[in-house]
Amino acid sequence: MWKKVLKPITIIPTIRGDIFIWIVLIFIFGQFGIIASVFSKFENIKIEFIRNIEAGNFYTFSIALLASAILPFAKGFVDSNEVKFKQYKMFSILAAFLLILIMSFKFTALSGQEITALERYFQIFLYTVSLFVSLYFLCVDNLEKDYSNFKDLDDTATKELKEKSSNKSGTDERGVKIT
Repeated sequence: MWKKVLKPITIIPTIRGDIFIWIVLIFIFGQFGIIASVFSKFENIKIEFIRNIEAGNFYTFSIALLASAILPFAKGFVDSNEVKFKQYKMFSILAAFLLILIMSFKFTALSGQEITALERYFQIFLYTVSLFVSLYFLCVDNLEKDYSNFKDLDDTATKELKEKSSNKSGTDERGVKIT
């Protein structure tokens, strides 16, 4: 099962340009506020990093990252009658929604309070998970570029194969010969 869930990641070598753009525009530019504040005070990098965590900046970035990653999938469901890789897109949207919900509650609960080391690590953990989920979104969104290698993951292709295999000549449920 996990092999099939993780298969979209194998498209990464095919979409190196998209990955580079994602790293530069989303990861680096999206984090520029945090990077600038941390590195503006070289002598206190650790303190500035902790301040960003305590301010919930990693939660905020992660929520914005996942919310924007959902957009292409949601747009595809609205614009098209037949969506390819529907199960993967629905699973991705659900995972993003749950992460956003968890981070929103954690951000709200921690606002204005001192946070423990465990809560800091949890925020960094969710931030890292959000980055990987966002990268997974990018991979799933690009599966159509190499459709022949990922056709087995597409719901419509799988459904068509099942229909073709069940319509072979033989007998129907009543025993009548079908040719």
